[in-house]
Amino acid sequence: MAVIGFSNSKHSTVIEPKLTTVDQPGNTMGKTAIKYLIEEIENDDANDITMNKTVEVKTELIVRASTFKIF
Repeated sequence: MAVIGFSNSKHSTVIEPKLTTVDQPGNTMGKTAIKYLIEEIENDDANDITMNKTVEVKTELIVRASTFKIF
C-alpha cells in the first residue's frame, strides 16, 4: 500500500514512514486567485462575467518512504 498527501507540510516528515506529498505552491495559488478575483471585481461589463476559470499551477511530487517498494 502506498500513501500520498498534499501540501508538503512539516508534518509529512515527522511521521514514520515519511509521507510522500504533492508540493503545492500555496503563495502562488493565493496570488493567482486574488489576481483573477480583482479582475472580476473591476470588470465593468456585466455581460462579460467569467463563471469558471481553469489555471494550472506547477506542482512537484516529493517522494518519501510512504511510497517506496520494500523488497
